[in-house]
Amino acid sequence: MTLCDLKNDDYHKLVLAEIPEDKTKTKSKLKVFKGIGMVSEHSLPGIPTSLVSFYTEEATPKTPIIAASIGPDVLFYRNMKPYFKYTLPSLPINPLEIDIWRKLPIQVPENQGALITELGTIPFEELTPQSQKLLGISESERDVSIIYILNSSENNLPWLLLSLEIIK
Repeated sequence: MTLCDLKNDDYHKLVLAEIPEDKTKTKSKLKVFKGIGMVSEHSLPGIPTSLVSFYTEEATPKTPIIAASIGPDVLFYRNMKPYFKYTLPSLPINPLEIDIWRKLPIQVPENQGALITELGTIPFEELTPQSQKLLGISESERDVSIIYILNSSENNLPWLLLSLEIIK
């Protein structure tokens, strides 16, 4: 949450991100409050981890920009409308992990266990989300999960923004 003068009327409004309890049915929302009443509400494309407001220009009237971090993205809003999106570049993937994922689809299910055990030798925080998910699945569900993971996602190691701060 953050406080800022959105309309340049010398009245600071509370801007906050509402995270729904059921993340599958409803989206997160960016809400603006003036006093105790809600002024506006805007949908967000994901669950934000931080929210900050800042000014970029010295010209008058000053218009604040609201920045929301969602996963590896920072979304910027000007006048409460999407203005700019910055995505952090992904990290390099461990070569052993890449090699294991190349071998997994062509191995018979009996040999996949050895490859997955080898995948477990890489420190967990260095693994891609796909590999972390695979290591958390029981053996009985692995065959279907490997096919699903291979077909549904790109193999990258994204950053995850947890907080934002303005440096003046």
